[in-house]
Amino acid sequence: MPAARSPRSGVPHRAELAVGAVVSPLAATTDVRGAIGFSSFGVLADYTIASAFTLGRDEGGPHRIVPVLGLVSSARRTGRPEH
Repeated sequence: MPAARSPRSGVPHRAELAVGAVVSPLAATTDVRGAIGFSSFGVLADYTIASAFTLGRDEGGPHRIVPVLGLVSSARRTGRPEH
C-alpha cells in the first residue's frame, strides 16, 4: 500500500515529519552557514549542468564557459573562511 501523501505537495506525510524532526533541532542548535553555502554551490552546479550541456547556442543558451565560470567562482567563495 502506498504511503499517505500530502494533497498539496505530494510528499509522503511520514517522510515530511521525519525530515522535520531531524532538521529542526540541527537548525536550532548548530551554525548552518556552511550548509547554506554548500546548498548554494549545489544549485549553481545544477544550473551549470543544465545550462551548459542542454541548450545549444542556436536555442539561446549561453556560451559554455559562462556557467562554468560561475561554478568556479562559487566554489572559490564557498571555500573561503569567514572573517
